[in-house]
Amino acid sequence: MNEVFTFRRSGRSTRRVIGRFEATGVVPRFAELLRARGVDLSVQMFRKPEEVSE
Repeated sequence: MNEVFTFRRSGRSTRRVIGRFEATGVVPRFAELLRARGVDLSVQMFRKPEEVSE
């Protein structure tokens, strides 16, 4: 089992960790199943930030 998203920490405030979740590039197996059942799921959300074209 692989991580689909990872948390990138960018700092801390008094009580909180600051950061964001980033895709790892791993597309989960259920993505195709959801698409086949009519769920509009973009594979873009699973691409690594450097792979996403703007």
